[in-house]
Amino acid sequence: MVNEPPAQRRASQLRENRDRTHEAAQKLRHRINVGRYAGLRHPDELYVLAAMLEACAFEMDRLPSQTGRAALAAVRELLDDDLEKAGHVEPLSAGDGH
Repeated sequence: MVNEPPAQRRASQLRENRDRTHEAAQKLRHRINVGRYAGLRHPDELYVLAAMLEACAFEMDRLPSQTGRAALAAVRELLDDDLEKAGHVEPLSAGDGH
């Protein structure tokens, strides 16, 4: 909203960041599960990363700014489905996870 007070704007942004971070963790877990059926080895290491994203989501308002920016950059990468973008990484199910 254009005339939204700064505190309300920050609260809205925090909610959006939390929701997107939870969504990214869920998407990562889904990719891991699909990858397991395709022969992905060592999925536990990747589940740990998904758990870290969840922890970031729950503590988003308490994270140091650099940590929060790094988490949100990872979220953007996980939720961006544009296969043509520069630096695209193949889904986990495309190989053995290495």
